[in-house]
Amino acid sequence: MACKRAIVLDFDGTILDTETSLFRAWVSMYERYGAKMDEQIWGYFIGTTVTDTSPYQILRDQTEGLPDEAVIEAQIKDMYRELMKDEQLRPGVVALIEEARRRNLELAVASSSPYEWVKRHLDEWHLTPYFGAIATADHVEQVKPDPALYRLALAQLGVEAAAAVAIEDSPNGALAAKRANMSCVIVPNPVTVLLPFGEHDHRLDSLEKFDFDVHVPGAPKE
Repeated sequence: MACKRAIVLDFDGTILDTETSLFRAWVSMYERYGAKMDEQIWGYFIGTTVTDTSPYQILRDQTEGLPDEAVIEAQIKDMYRELMKDEQLRPGVVALIEEARRRNLELAVASSSPYEWVKRHLDEWHLTPYFGAIATADHVEQVKPDPALYRLALAQLGVEAAAAVAIEDSPNGALAAKRANMSCVIVPNPVTVLLPFGEHDHRLDSLEKFDFDVHVPGAPKE
């Protein structure tokens, strides 16, 4: 019997680029108060919720007379919602899912975001039925860069790490995948493209260039 093989995708910034809009919202907020958000600092927050600071705290350190965090967060949500109205799935996502199904590969999502967030967006794009597992922050004690999310997704699929590839857009996510002993393909988004990545197996500038025969260990041939 052939070994089951899988592709496990990150969600934010990989399937749907929620990260660029959020970054743009915070950049606008910083500019409103005469401060500057650095892309390298922002990279610290991408792909994880395990940090010792926040965009608000950094802005507060640079600014006098800043409103309460709840006020700022509400304004950020409004700006973010407006920016996301025209956001589309990242190029190549649908084609990858269709080809994975044609080759009988398992699919999963591993995300540091809450389940409700991920599931809502997957439902909106009619993608939920394609994934045999959806591992999120609600299902593990530690999110990325801890490997728990990837290990959970693989366990739910019944696939060994050596037979799976992770697709990531952030250094935190790539580190989590490699800690789970998975192959990792990074596809940075406009916010993460300049960030320093650690260990990974392949780097693409678009999922449209994903090659199953090259990027999935032992994938069934055409």
